[in-house]
Formats: sequence, C-alpha cells, structure tokens
Amino acid sequence: MPLPLIIQSVNDGMGGTLRGIALLVGLGSMFGAILEASGGAQTLAVTMVKKFGDETMHILDDEPERLSEVKGISEKAARSIAAQVQEKREVREALLFLQQYGISNRQALKIWDAYGMDMYRVLKENPYQLAEDI
Repeated sequence: MPLPLIIQSVNDGMGGTLRGIALLVGLGSMFGAILEASGGAQTLAVTMVKKFGDETMHILDDEPERLSEVKGISEKAARSIAAQVQEKREVREALLFLQQYGISNRQALKIWDAYGMDMYRVLKENPYQLAEDI
C-alpha cells in the first residue's frame, strides 16, 4: 500500500487516537530531564492533551500563554514550556520532513545531529552524501 494511502487510512480509522498518542510521546520528550526524573512530564503532557485535545500543538506553537489555563501551570511555567517547545520545533519539523521519504525517527535524528538545518541543502544537492556520512 502506498504511503499516502496508509496515512489516509490511519487518519480515517484510528487517527484521533494515534494523534493523541503521538502528542503524548512528543510532549513528554519535549519537556526534558527536569520533569522526566519525577515522571511529571508524562503527567503534564496527559493533562495538556486532555485540556486542549487536537489543538495542543497549535497552542504550544502559537498561543503558549494559554498553557496557564491548565491546572498547575503558572504563567512563568507556561513561558518556560513554550520556550522549550520552540527550541525543539526545528527538530520536529525535520523529523516530519524526513518521514515522507520513509526515514525512521532514529535515522532522522542521526541526520539532524550530523547536519542540523544544513540537512535540507545536503538532501537537495547530494542526497547520497547521507549514505556516506551516516
């Protein structure tokens, strides 16, 4: 089955559930080691997704001040979370970009670590360089 049909099938079938899981995993990883040690990142991610649903990533990216609507998140914490999410935004976009070429997240992170934003230029000019370097 071609990738576009798989994606459409997932979105039509269990898309909402899978998006929710992806958000939980993504958000949990974004909040870093500070909350990770206490298990707070997972709890916070679950709480945010319960509050904002499919709009969670939009709110993190475009309306971070709304995070303070979540019980237990102060305005200061909302700003801190938003800053961390913005720092990870380029990585998230790179992973999504590479996924369309069938590149796993693990491999995409290796590519990102090796090239950073230069990855787009390398892919455009000489994609075979990835095989040599990574």
